[in-house]
Amino acid sequence: MFNVREGIDRKDDSTIPKRFKEPIPSGPAKGHKITDEDFNKLLGWYYEARGWNEKGIPTEQKLTDLGLEDIS
Repeated sequence: MFNVREGIDRKDDSTIPKRFKEPIPSGPAKGHKITDEDFNKLLGWYYEARGWNEKGIPTEQKLTDLGLEDIS
C-alpha cells in the first residue's frame, strides 16, 4: 500500500528491458521473443494471481484477507 500511496501502479510495470523483446539468439528457444501484447497479458495474469486489480492495486478482498482492510 506504500506504493499505492506513492502513485505506483501498472504504468510503472509496463516496461521490460529492451533485450527481452529481441529474438533469443540460440538454444531451444532460438528466435522467440516477448511482444508487448504477450507481456501485458502475462502482467494481467500476475496481477490476478496476486489478488490485485488490472491497475496493479490490491483489491479490497485481498486487503481483507491480509487483515489490512483499514489501510485502503
